[in-house]
Amino acid sequence: MNRTITFLATIAVLAGGLSWAVNVRDAQAGEPTTRDLVRKYIQEGNGKELGKLIGFTKEVAHVVALDYSIAVLQDGQAQDVDPANHQFAIGDQIQVKIQPVTDAYIYIFHQGASGEKTCLLPKEDRGEQAPLVKGGTTIRLPDDGYFEFVAPPGSEELIVVATEKPTADLAALTNVVFKKPDEQLSPEEQEVKKTMISTVNKTLNSIRERQAKSNKFRGLLDAEPMKEFTAQVRRTGATRGVLEEPPHEQRGSTFVVSATTETHDSPSLWVNIKLKSISGTPQP
Repeated sequence: MNRTITFLATIAVLAGGLSWAVNVRDAQAGEPTTRDLVRKYIQEGNGKELGKLIGFTKEVAHVVALDYSIAVLQDGQAQDVDPANHQFAIGDQIQVKIQPVTDAYIYIFHQGASGEKTCLLPKEDRGEQAPLVKGGTTIRLPDDGYFEFVAPPGSEELIVVATEKPTADLAALTNVVFKKPDEQLSPEEQEVKKTMISTVNKTLNSIRERQAKSNKFRGLLDAEPMKEFTAQVRRTGATRGVLEEPPHEQRGSTFVVSATTETHDSPSLWVNIKLKSISGTPQP
């Protein structure tokens, strides 16, 4: 993916059908928010209290969580925006930040309008090693500047996959055939790349479809609908759940959590960041 690229519209984490929360509860000064508590329990390994917050009848056995944000350069200053409510324009410059709550294996892809994926992480200098990112470490894309929306306007997206354990099929992305332009590949390397792309796409689709079957909540975690979601999870005896809190006045980042009470399970987190640019003047 080139430094100057055309990007796409809104933001969607997971498949559709997510609940939106309104009527936020104003936390008293010094009182931790639900997002704070979720982060605290994850970092402490307190599956029992985390399970209660989500509504599980058992304690959480495995969890993957991260924050991500989209910053737009405005008047020399980076301003966090929610792509779901922000319209980008040609000339806008953005930087993507991703921060796992605990250690996680992170894979990042750029997907163009044609559907073809380019691997952004792991990077070439990582060789065959899986990209373990320490909890609290911030990944910046690009790591030394900004992407810029250029004419003509178009639709593209970033796909972020986070896992507790390395995924062998995705680790194949570090193979040299993914780092060379197609015109520089030998016929044999072209066949290897086709096979690997097919395997990677199947793995990504499996992760996405599995997450789509989880109980999902998107909204403000301190709002009334979150209580309704928790009650529903408890009532149905669900064992998997995904929470997403979008940016709001107090937080400029989106917070996403995938958790399960199944001890034999190992959850993966699928985040689909879609951005759209149009011709015209950028939003203030």
